[in-house]
Amino acid sequence: MSEDEEKVNFRRLEPSIQKFVKVAIPTDLERLRKHQINIEK
Repeated sequence: MSEDEEKVNFRRLEPSIQKFVKVAIPTDLERLRKHQINIEK
């Protein structure tokens, strides 16, 4: 695969990656924080 094709593929994936970073990661971090609080109780 050429470098140009890799750039095109990344551009196509970028919106999904950004949504994952903005939504999924904070959600998982909040869930882990709640687990930590429950474990400490």
